Amino acid sequence: MRLERGEQPLEERLISSNPTGDAELIGLLLPSSVASAPRYEGFRRLASESWSPLLVVTASGVAHGVHHLFELAFILLGRGDGLAEPLRMFRVPRHLDEGVSSDFANLLKRKGGRGTHGFVLTGIPAPGESLDFDLNDPTIKARADDLANFGSAKPMGELFELLKANPAHPLGDVNHEVSGLIRLVQGRDIRRDGTIAPEELNSPSSPYARSLLLQEGDWVIRAIRSRSDPGGLVAAEVTREQMLAGFGLHVIVARPRTRLTEAQRIVLRLFFRSKLCGLLVNRVTTSTIALNSESLAGLPIPQPDEQMSSALVDLTAVAAHMSKWNSDAEVLLQSMFDDESAAQARARIIKDGRDLRMRTDAASMLDDYAFTIRTRFPYPIAFRWRSLEAHVSGNDLERAHKAILDCFEILMCFVANVAIVSAKDAGLELRATEGIRTKINAGRGGTTLGGWTQILQEAAESRSFRRAGEGLPLGEIRAVLDPASDAPQACRRLAVKRNADAHLRRLTAPRLSEAVEESLADLMILMRQSAFLTDLELVHVTSNTWDTITKRALVKYRSLMGDHPIVPFRTEEIDRNDLEAGSLYVRDTAGSLHLLRPFLIGRECPDCQTWSTFCLDQDTGGHLTIKSLEQGHVLEDDALRPALEHVGLL
Repeated sequence: MRLERGEQPLEERLISSNPTGDAELIGLLLPSSVASAPRYEGFRRLASESWSPLLVVTASGVAHGVHHLFELAFILLGRGDGLAEPLRMFRVPRHLDEGVSSDFANLLKRKGGRGTHGFVLTGIPAPGESLDFDLNDPTIKARADDLANFGSAKPMGELFELLKANPAHPLGDVNHEVSGLIRLVQGRDIRRDGTIAPEELNSPSSPYARSLLLQEGDWVIRAIRSRSDPGGLVAAEVTREQMLAGFGLHVIVARPRTRLTEAQRIVLRLFFRSKLCGLLVNRVTTSTIALNSESLAGLPIPQPDEQMSSALVDLTAVAAHMSKWNSDAEVLLQSMFDDESAAQARARIIKDGRDLRMRTDAASMLDDYAFTIRTRFPYPIAFRWRSLEAHVSGNDLERAHKAILDCFEILMCFVANVAIVSAKDAGLELRATEGIRTKINAGRGGTTLGGWTQILQEAAESRSFRRAGEGLPLGEIRAVLDPASDAPQACRRLAVKRNADAHLRRLTAPRLSEAVEESLADLMILMRQSAFLTDLELVHVTSNTWDTITKRALVKYRSLMGDHPIVPFRTEEIDRNDLEAGSLYVRDTAGSLHLLRPFLIGRECPDCQTWSTFCLDQDTGGHLTIKSLEQGHVLEDDALRPALEHVGLL
């Protein structure tokens, strides 16, 4: 880069003058690519040997007679005593208002943080590193790092081979593997809605090399893109119908290196269109008007984990079902006057619309969270909730309040036992279980509401659980008593009322009505915090037949979700042979089964002859007892002692 023909190169002039020791400043007005593009790394490195960047201001559309997308950068360099300033970066918005100048003035006074249009970097980039605004923006960098919380994030170049047509070779001279003319997909053919425009009669065509033909599963990306574009990438997935087409010069093709899962394809569709994708594209590319495959190779792409993948696939199926219902209803409505008589139309619309109305009614019931608890929560909790609703709807306020408190205790008990299993499978320690063991072994009582609550409090506040995050194998255990929610306070209020009731401190009739209302509201807070339980299937395995040749097991089981234990038997093939017939398991969102024995046991209660879920109660006089979560009945079961000792509860 030279100022004028024959003059000394700018980088040499910057380092040729000897520093005086006094504070010196120099301002450079250059194309923004000089501050950011890899090809100018040498210039930036040489300049940094004598100078430190103090301020970088970028603006587009300010150069007279130049395209409005052309971006300039003003770089203020300094050296000498008293100039150990942090680097400030500012981007002038396209549409100026009165606040821009004051925002810039405030930025110059800042020692850290950010304003509306700029920010202060606490550390200067290494010599030669890019001074690009987006690349150094700490907020965008944090968003890029945060993508890993979907499961993981990988550079686009690791997932895809990025292809571009070569302008040096005329399209008609490539080879003769494909005879005749084929369609060329151009950048303008790629629509913002993620589709490719249909071929027109006058679409450009050419002989083309088979190696450069589009393949099913490719993603075509429009290469012409302004940094000021508020959206993400204009991209579309190539379908089977669009195979045997070529691509033009202004198209980048992303070809998967391995077959993508359905969830990965869903993520790509959503991510490419997002504003976040646009911000991250600006961060990795230096051109203001076009994309290149080298820059896109560094774009981080979120990769969903198993739980996220399952949720995305399910949501996509839900959207498809809802769309079909809407379409079916529209077709039915539009056909109202197509019959030969009004009587025929009336009968047909009532009959054909019945299924649609029933589906809508069933879907609308899910908006009632009480219905969700009755039908989608694990059986012990759903059973207690059904009993609660029956008592609350009656006139016996005392029984209604007791049913609410019982449901609260069973919720805490069930989730705490799931938390113990989750911690065990994740290799995490729950110190609260030691308190339960000490209390039982010392003969000072058995398992209590206080013990279950302490387990959930530890799960909510423990650093190890926090580090595990949403990756815990059995759902969002930490959410139940999340300190940032109203749940801990609701739990404390309910615990106070439950303990008062247990010690015969009963409420009088005028206070009881208010207590029922308050306690039910608090319980609903905890139920909503426990919504993840609807994704954890309680499974009772009844038989397991292993086939040594196929290495597959045929498992017969019951899904105990909802308020009744009499449910159909199901069969399923799985690739593990260690499932115990007669034991309870909980299935996580990834489909893995986790053994609940000996923490929760499923069996028929000899007292009431109904199927029940039992947990550890106490050890009295050498006799181990377990207690039913549904009925509160107590059984002796010394056969469980070795297993409970093994897992640390005895």
